[in-house]
Amino acid sequence: MSRFGSSSPYADLDWRPWEIESLDAERRPAQTPTEPEPTVDMEAILAEVAELKELARQQGHAEGYAAGFDQGLQQGKIQGHADGFEAGHAAAVQQGHSEGYQAGSQQAAAECAQLATLVTRSGSALAELHEEVGQALLQLAVDIAKQVLQDELRQHPDHIATLVTQLLKDEEHTDQSLTVWVHPDDHAIILTHLAEDLAHHPQWRIKADDTISAGGLIIKTALGEVNATLQNRWRRVIARLGPIDTPPSVS
Repeated sequence: MSRFGSSSPYADLDWRPWEIESLDAERRPAQTPTEPEPTVDMEAILAEVAELKELARQQGHAEGYAAGFDQGLQQGKIQGHADGFEAGHAAAVQQGHSEGYQAGSQQAAAECAQLATLVTRSGSALAELHEEVGQALLQLAVDIAKQVLQDELRQHPDHIATLVTQLLKDEEHTDQSLTVWVHPDDHAIILTHLAEDLAHHPQWRIKADDTISAGGLIIKTALGEVNATLQNRWRRVIARLGPIDTPPSVS
């Protein structure tokens, strides 16, 4: 029962005596109820750690593989390009050398053929030149001899008398008749120089023939004739010298 009686409005309150609380009460934290510590599954943790490590390793391997692949690809391209360039360069050099050698060989063969043709033509040209020079020199010698002979006959027309005398020596001891045909200009000369011989050989006759060149003569007998015309004597001289393109004529 309350001190204030049952009719007091505070009768139903729980009244307790007031006590001064200790000052340390504020300093002490309120105690909470403790929960039981959970148990740790080390095997699960280690398994999870191992799984994470494996995942990390695989991921690192994949990333490393990709990076290595890219790097290797780039290096491979560079190395492949270098190797390909070197191989292509070597092949091109070899092919160029082969083609150049073949072209050079063909050019050398063509030049050798041209040189051989040139040498052959040069030899033929030299031979022709020698022949032409020889012919020219021979022709010149013949022309000079012809001119000398004609000058000699003009300066010494009595040479025809000496020639007739030499040719008639073999006929001095024969009684056969003969006729000496000479150029009209030589007729008087021979009659003068052979007057004594003609007196001893009345069967000899000296006759003129304008078809015979001055300085030449023809002796005719019953046994044959001796052609001592300049043309015939000249042909014999030319025959000894060798053939010439145009044998000269003596008029």
